[in-house]
Amino acid sequence: MSLSSRPASSSSRQAGDSSSSSSSQDRQDGLLPVVKFLQSALAMKAKGDGHHYQHLVAQLLTRDDPETLWRLYLGLSQCVTIISQQPDEFKELVDALFRFDWRGSDKIVQSFSGLLQHLVSANSTCMVPAMHMLVRNLVLTPRDLDCEGNVDPAALTRQHNVHAALQASLTLVPSGRSKLFGVLKQNYPHRRLRAEVLSDYALHALRVVQYAPLIEESVLRLIIEKGLEIDVEIKIMDTGEAVVDDEDDECDALFTMDDVVDGTADNKKQSTDEVDEMADKLDGVMLVVFNYLDQRLTANASLPPETILETSVAGDGGCEAVAAAQAVLQGDEAGSDSCTPKGRGGGSTGGMQGMEPVARLLKSLLVVFEENILPTHRSKFVQFVLFFASGRARGLGYALVSKLVGVLKDESRPKLTRQSSVAYLASFVARASFVDPSLVSTAVQSLLDWAGQYLDQYADASIATPVQALGTPSSKGFETPVATRVRARPQSWHGNHPRRSANGGDGGGGMIDAPMSAVASRSGVGGSGGVGVGSKSSSSSKSRPADHMLFYSVCQATFYVMCFRGDELAAMEGFDSQALLKR
Repeated sequence: MSLSSRPASSSSRQAGDSSSSSSSQDRQDGLLPVVKFLQSALAMKAKGDGHHYQHLVAQLLTRDDPETLWRLYLGLSQCVTIISQQPDEFKELVDALFRFDWRGSDKIVQSFSGLLQHLVSANSTCMVPAMHMLVRNLVLTPRDLDCEGNVDPAALTRQHNVHAALQASLTLVPSGRSKLFGVLKQNYPHRRLRAEVLSDYALHALRVVQYAPLIEESVLRLIIEKGLEIDVEIKIMDTGEAVVDDEDDECDALFTMDDVVDGTADNKKQSTDEVDEMADKLDGVMLVVFNYLDQRLTANASLPPETILETSVAGDGGCEAVAAAQAVLQGDEAGSDSCTPKGRGGGSTGGMQGMEPVARLLKSLLVVFEENILPTHRSKFVQFVLFFASGRARGLGYALVSKLVGVLKDESRPKLTRQSSVAYLASFVARASFVDPSLVSTAVQSLLDWAGQYLDQYADASIATPVQALGTPSSKGFETPVATRVRARPQSWHGNHPRRSANGGDGGGGMIDAPMSAVASRSGVGGSGGVGVGSKSSSSSKSRPADHMLFYSVCQATFYVMCFRGDELAAMEGFDSQALLKR
């Protein structure tokens, strides 16, 4: 029975193949008149007679006859050579094609996708407008969402077809990848659109990265920057109340001529609604980024930290912090005279080629943090993208600490940026439970060493103590914990980090050159005030606290970390708690 069934099956397949071949031949025969009409219309247009050409363009724009439209797309696929040779002559036709409605039937979508691939491969100048057309159709429109924010299944199908067409086009024209990010950026939805639109576009932009991996870092940076624009609009008042601070709205208010009415309650409700709306937008975008990083980093959680530390720290100031972090990670001694990372066991970091894309991703996150988040005033939430990634890739946490310490010690940076780096450093190592205590101790020591060097600038043994030089009480019964720590000055909490000199022996960072005119200058020794530094004249200006705000920020950051992690540090083996905690 089974033997007799095999010839029947084979015969059935042959019959099916014959039927398919016959159907294909019939379709080709049916298209011959269409192809001849199209060739004639294009030829006549080139000679100046555009009657049939205009009729063709109108058919492509109205799309009122699906069957005719399907035949036109198939026929135009055989006329691509004519179109590509004179793209300017047939500009209206190409524009009409790029207004294609991707919500059509599968039959029409497949025929147009084939035409599009023929067009971009025949003339690469069509690639950029084709990508714009495709990416625009990734953006959700109001008709794609219901009142509850659910996406229409037809829109999901459209987006799926767009990705397939975009991927196929990039395969045919690889040079289009260099323009792809610019297209994604230009078509990014405005932050005033619905939260579902913003998060959905971020999701599909990251989906594009799957078949265009070279733009991964740029796309992530773009999404984070757009999230940062939303973040800074949410302003936290001194009272703790959150409001939306939009400059566009403020400009519109300047030209409002309506009578002023008492609408305090309505305005407050409107403000609350706006804050909730903006928060939902930011939450949606950040959730997309979190999910993406979780998928990318979970499989590479063991990424060696030295691959990030090797190139992630800019400037000279972070060199020693890199060495300190590596010493903690590798369990060996690392001097401050070199920034070249050692591999585990003292070998090279070769053999990690499979992790290079992830290492580049983490380094790009550090660059985004340094160039976009760190200098941005009122950034409150977006930085948690980096903190989240640090929890998934342990090495990023060490690189982040090194980066922040390096920024603190970089004299070329604005003082506010250096203060922000100190605040981020304290927040990260104090509140992130996944940060190892050894890294916390390295961060705290870096802060205290900087503070000690800052005090050493104004220390003059023949005139004043460091505490007096900064205008603190001269009573011997009162000393700040920082001063106690600096005077004790053990070589290291772990025994492998020599004290840095105050003359810049910190790997090139050096100390800030504070103007001595801003330091208190008073005559005499002792007394109720401080003792002058740099001048014995009593006519110099008095010390202003604002001149030492960076120093105060470092002290505050140290106290903040110790409040959260002090018990863990005190329990560490080799931790000199007496020198730090003595009061």
